[in-house]
Amino acid sequence: MLSMRSVIGVIGGAMLAMGAAQAEYDIPKVTDIDEVTRGEGKSIVDSACIRCHGAGVMGAQGKGAPGWQHLVDARGFETLTRNVIRGRGAMPARGGVSDASDAQIAAAVRYFLETSDVDLEAVEH
Repeated sequence: MLSMRSVIGVIGGAMLAMGAAQAEYDIPKVTDIDEVTRGEGKSIVDSACIRCHGAGVMGAQGKGAPGWQHLVDARGFETLTRNVIRGRGAMPARGGVSDASDAQIAAAVRYFLETSDVDLEAVEH
């Protein structure tokens, strides 16, 4: 049986790990993504994201699906980008492009959303 000290130690360690998992990322504002990085984002979408989002693998919404605008409105660009960086559900961290920078992932998210007819004009960071 674990002592109270051991239980507290385990809980404390878990809390530290959770804090580390919520590390800050260097996500630019949607309007601050430069043209070069936007081109890199397009390459990421065309080579990686489309593998699942193009075929609806494991329920991945495709480009142009009607739910994207709602997700952007509800969660915001930064949260969606953070989800891609960390991975979510069956989607691997950074969409499987482990060497992509935070800015490149943000550019990929922007490109994906723009080509899904999402209105990004009113989206803040």
